[in-house]
Parts: sequence; structure tokens; C-alpha cells
Amino acid sequence: MYKYLVLLCLLLSSLSSEQANAQKTSYEWAFDCAFDKCYDFYDDRAIVVNGRVKGFIDRKGNVRVSPRFHIIDAYSQELASAGYIDFKKMESKSGYINKAGEMVIANEYDITSPFNENLACVEQNKKWGFIDREGRFVVPLQFDGAQTFAEGMGGVKVGNYWGFVRSNGKMAIPARFDMVLPFKEGVSAVKYKGRWGFISPNGQFLLQPRYGYAGSFEDGLARVSQDNRWGLVGRKGEFVVEPIYDLIFNFFDGLARIKKDGKWGYIDYKGNYVVPPTYEMAQDYSEGLARVRHKGRWGYVDRKGKMVIPPSFESAYDFRQGLARVTQAGRRGYIRYVQPLEPDMEVDKPKAAAEEMTRRNIKSGRTVRVKSQELIVELFDHKKLDGDVISLNFKGEWIVKYHELRSERHKLKLYLDGDKGTNYLMLYANNLGETPPNTVALNIDDGTEVQKVILNADLKTCDIIYFEME
Repeated sequence: MYKYLVLLCLLLSSLSSEQANAQKTSYEWAFDCAFDKCYDFYDDRAIVVNGRVKGFIDRKGNVRVSPRFHIIDAYSQELASAGYIDFKKMESKSGYINKAGEMVIANEYDITSPFNENLACVEQNKKWGFIDREGRFVVPLQFDGAQTFAEGMGGVKVGNYWGFVRSNGKMAIPARFDMVLPFKEGVSAVKYKGRWGFISPNGQFLLQPRYGYAGSFEDGLARVSQDNRWGLVGRKGEFVVEPIYDLIFNFFDGLARIKKDGKWGYIDYKGNYVVPPTYEMAQDYSEGLARVRHKGRWGYVDRKGKMVIPPSFESAYDFRQGLARVTQAGRRGYIRYVQPLEPDMEVDKPKAAAEEMTRRNIKSGRTVRVKSQELIVELFDHKKLDGDVISLNFKGEWIVKYHELRSERHKLKLYLDGDKGTNYLMLYANNLGETPPNTVALNIDDGTEVQKVILNADLKTCDIIYFEME
């Protein structure tokens, strides 16, 4: 009898533990992938595939462009390259569609690229040129290869060598390099006579070609290989992170992934381990999380290296605009990170001062004068949808928690009281989205007029407005 009681207690303990873990689940399924394949979100759309045809869904899983194209690329600057393939002849033609799926630039090109800086490179009859967003040629078809524009210049190939052209069609840097990468932070990584170095916009070498490989600059650092070991150099060529790694990648969210002795981890700008190299595989941080593989399963770690989404997925991809596509036990779809209450968010304290509700710094803010104690407030993302997640505190209470901003208006009713000091609305950023800082637009309606206010915050500072009755 005693044996059975022990077994029952163990079983109940196990069930309680599972229930507790379920309650602590750090993610939720947003929606399943109802197609043969689904891809990441960019510009509020994700590519989906059924058989040979492709289309787009939005971040709620709704079909926005029905799968009917054989060729399709992610949206950039509101346009996506799309086209068709003649599978008998194995020939293809592509052009560009808008967000409604309408072909706005005719599908007459052999190859099309994404738009950047309002220009895209296209190939026709084995020659490359650049078109604008109206489909007009800005740089005529004349090159043997091309790259998208960045910082006012586009990489072009003349014969066997690469150089750069300006948007007026004039060569900015003669074609003399084996390979070039787009300009970033005023510098381009180039391959010259089999070695990699860095040039300025006038084509002069800033760092001589002495590396086995070099990547673009990011936050003032670029990854390079030397004697088959990898490190990070500054703009003067000094090693900020010594070349001691099997592989190293650029910094994202202040951390760089590295491979050391066959294992992956993350370092900070000083080269200190934030996440020791213990994982089978690791990818760059995106929206504050990075995916890592442990014992054949993928999970996600935060910027402190804490495993916030357990490794339970057969496949997993980066968070983009608040969603990550995953496969778990055969289920395919998108998950959303459910964040715990952050340590610098205090619990509700009605009528408490703003300084009592967070440990973060608070801006001086601004005063909004209104004519009524009852307000209707609409909140939505300002300009670009980039996955911003926010919380709002009104008079000491978190009236909005972990809300992902969208173009659709989220409506709130606020009631002011007679105590002027407590009539505030504070913005708290739960992430930085793709483009910091975290920015929210507010339409404040007091019944007589609507005032628009823009607030922005980051992971160290909150923004605030104070309401004052006229």
C-alpha cells in the first residue's frame, strides 16, 4: 500500500510540475501555417508557397496576395518582385507588385532585385541596369552584374571586375575589384587580387587587402579572417576582438555570435562571454532574442543568455515583427513571445507618481490641454510597422501590457480626476522593434478636438504626457 501511495504522490507531483510549467509558457501560437511553406515577415507580409505558386499573408495569417506567382521576393519600400516561369523552356520573367498584388511594373525582366534607396537592379538580355519605383530606367542596361544601391552607390560588374556607380549613371569607383560588398557606415569591403580590404567612397583603401575574408562594418566593427581565424577590427584596422574564433559575426543588439572549438556562444563589445560557447548552433539576435540549438532542438535566449523559450522545436527562425516561424512535433506555424513582467515595471499602484512605476529614466514629457475629463485615445504604430511592443501606464495602473503596435487603431477610454499630479500617460518600451526607438502615435479626442501626439522610448527611458484641464 505504501508503495502505491508513493507512486501516486510522484505522479501528482509530476502533473503539478507540468501544470506549473504550462502556466509559465513563454510563448503562444499566433497561427498555423496553412501552406506547403511559410517564410519570415518583412514589411508586414510573409511569403507562402503552395506547390509551384507563391503569395503573401499578413501577421494575422490572412491571405493578402493569393499564391499565383512562380517568382516572388519579400516586400521592400512597398514593392515586391514577382513573376512567372515557363517550366518547359525554363525561362522566367519578373516585375513588381504592390501590397494589393497588382503588377505595377511589368514582368519583362529576366532577374529583379529588391528596392533600396528607391532603386532596384534588373537584368534583361544579360545586361544589368537600375530602375526607379515607377519602372523608369535611371541607369541604363549596360553592366555584367549589379547590386542594390546603398549610401548613394550601387555595385556594378564590368567584364570580370566590380566597381560602383552613382544614381546619375556615372562611375564613382572604377571596376577593378574581384568582388565588392555594399557600402555601410561609409565603408565597403572589397576583394582585390585574392585578398579582402576596405575602401572609402572615393575608392581609396582605408585598410589594405590583407584578409582572407571581410564583412561589412556594423557599429564601427567589421569581421575579418586572418590565418583561418576570425576577429573584429575597427576602422583603423586594430583588432577590437582578437582573431581567436572558428567564426564570428557582426554585433546585433550589442552581442556577436561566435564559434569556438565547434560550439557557439555570444560575446559583448569587450570580447567577454555573455553566453559561453555551449550550443550546437546559434544565430544572430533579432528583436532581443536569438535562436540556439541544444540537443537537436531549437529554443531562444534573451540578451542576458537566459533560455526564455525552451529548446522544443525541430526548426525555428528569427523573430520578425513580433513573430517567429517554427515547427514543433509536426506542427508548423508562427509563435509570439510572451514576456514576463519586467523587473523595472512595478505592480499597479493607483494614483502613484510615474517615478514609482518604473526604475527607468522618465523624460520631461509634455503637457496636453483638454476640455473634458473623459478622453478617447487611439494608439497605433508611427510610420513604419516594425514589431514595436509597448505598455502604457495611466495614473499608476498598467492599462496596456505587451501590446504589439499595428496600423489598426487600438482604442482606450481614459477618465481624468481632479488631482493634476496623477493625470499622466507613460510609454514603456518592451522591445525596440526593428528600428529603434520604440515609437507610438496617439490620437487624443476630448469631444471637441483631436490632438495627435508622438511618444518614443527605449529600453532605458520612458516617455510621458501630462493632461491638464482647460
